[in-house]
Order: sequence, then C-alpha cells, then structure tokens
Amino acid sequence: VLGDVTAEAKADIPHIDKNITEVDGAAVGTPGVSHKHDDAAIGDTVQFTLSSNVPAMDGYDKYYFVIKDTLSKGLTYVDASVGVKIGETTLTPNDDYSVEYTPAPVGGGNSTLVIVLKNFIQYKDRQNAAIEVTYEATVNEYAVIGNAGNPNTVKLEYSNDPNFDYEGDDKPNPGEPTGITPEEITYTYVTGLEIIKTDDGEPAKRLEGATFELTGTALNTVLVYRDVFTEDSNGTYYKLNDGTYTTEAPNGQPDHDAGYADTTTKYSVEREHTTITKATPVKYEAQVDSQGVLRFDGLKAGTYT
Repeated sequence: VLGDVTAEAKADIPHIDKNITEVDGAAVGTPGVSHKHDDAAIGDTVQFTLSSNVPAMDGYDKYYFVIKDTLSKGLTYVDASVGVKIGETTLTPNDDYSVEYTPAPVGGGNSTLVIVLKNFIQYKDRQNAAIEVTYEATVNEYAVIGNAGNPNTVKLEYSNDPNFDYEGDDKPNPGEPTGITPEEITYTYVTGLEIIKTDDGEPAKRLEGATFELTGTALNTVLVYRDVFTEDSNGTYYKLNDGTYTTEAPNGQPDHDAGYADTTTKYSVEREHTTITKATPVKYEAQVDSQGVLRFDGLKAGTYT
C-alpha cells in the first residue's frame, strides 16, 4: 500500500565460544583451531580464551553482555588474570568491565566467574567487532584423575527484547527478559600411574615396602597415595602374615586361617595422600602402600621412567 519500504533487523543472536589456548605458557595446538581438550599436571596454569562478536543492537537503549563461567573443583581461578579486548582495543578492568569470582564452597564443588561488560551499548557502532576474553586457572589437588576430565563451561546472558525498558545497571534485574546461549565446554585431563610390585612366586605375592623412583619431563605437583589401616571393631579388613590386608574373613578352617596374622582383630582403612611439589631435578621417590600398590597422581602426558 505504501510502496517499497526498508525493514532493518532489530538485533541478532550473540554467541560465545571457548577454547584452551595455553598450558603453563605453552601454546596448545595450532593457532586458530578449536581446542576443547588439553592435558595438564597438577600445579599447571591453563589459559582459556572466550570468543564472541559485538551483536547488532538496533532498537536498544541498554544492552546486557554477561559472561558466566563455571570451573570444576579441580580448577582454581588465578586472581586478576582476566583480560578483555574488543577489536584491537584493550579494555580497562573496573572501568570497562567487572569480574566477580565466587570460590568453591567448603567441602568441594564448583566455583564461578562472572565477567560483566559495562555500558555495552557504547559498542553499538562496532557491530561484528571481535570480542576476546582470556583468563587463567590452576589445576589443583582436587583435580579428577582419568577419563572424566575436569570440565570448564561458559554461557552468555544477553538482552533479547529491544522493546523492553531495561533498568539494571550492567546486569539484568530479576524478571527482565534475557537470552542465554548454549553452554560451551572444555576439558582438562590429568592422569596418573599405578604400579604394583610382586615377587616371582606362583601365585605372585604383592610386596610391601618396595621403593620406586619416578623421573620425567612433565612432572609438576604429584599426589602420592597410601593406605592407613587402624584397628576397628566395625572394620571389614583382616591382617595377613605377609603384612597385607584382606576383606575375606577367616572361616575357621586351619588351612585357610593359617595365613592370617590374627583371626579376630578387624581393621578399617583410610586413603591418605602426600603432596610433592616440583623440584629440580624432577625426581620423586616413594614406597608402595600396604597393598603393594604405588600410585602417582597429577601427571600430564609425558615420558616417565
């Protein structure tokens, strides 16, 4: 009826991507290629890079851009490590963005990192400019060892209704309409070695007290585990003549019970660990536990002897 008109899109949907870019100052993989996984040792510092773009903000008078990051219990945020760039411009902490870190609760759990870009509407004329946020976290002694890995997730909360009169400062007030992107997730893997020392008998018997020395090129902080057995009337272990323990109870048969140091005393077990910090040269020595097992946790991929 009115003839040709031009309709301008009011906004687009922002996104956020997350990658692991460095471990202890060394670049991870090929620049420009997505890296969602890495391997690290306990004590290593991991750098994460969050990537986005300035969205179209047509029709808005105020726009929220809030990054919400969750670190698993095996990762500890490095204080004041956040850096933010829009295009080639490096933003100033406190003036241009705020950082809120909530440590994990006592007893373990996830910690959170919230990065708020202040007065984000000021970048309205810089649509599609790259946004890059970096920060660091340290792998701690609570890191999960093995294939489960230590996840780190991020999502973005943003304004999504240009017709709404937003009134929050730089974060949305309760009840204000916002959108949330799907979570992006990375995994940091930490591994370990378990060594069992036996004699050459038939059947082989685990040896208690054997000493091992571990050397390698990728050691940092290592957790060395041992079992501590104590007398406990409610325990489930019995001590054998060779110094090891078993959950198989004596059965009153002389041939069977002859291998027990005591057929009436019960024991409970508690797993303890010793934290060994990196030294020069990189070399650790430890003894196997009462079950003939030596376990080194907290390693990253490398060559060990």
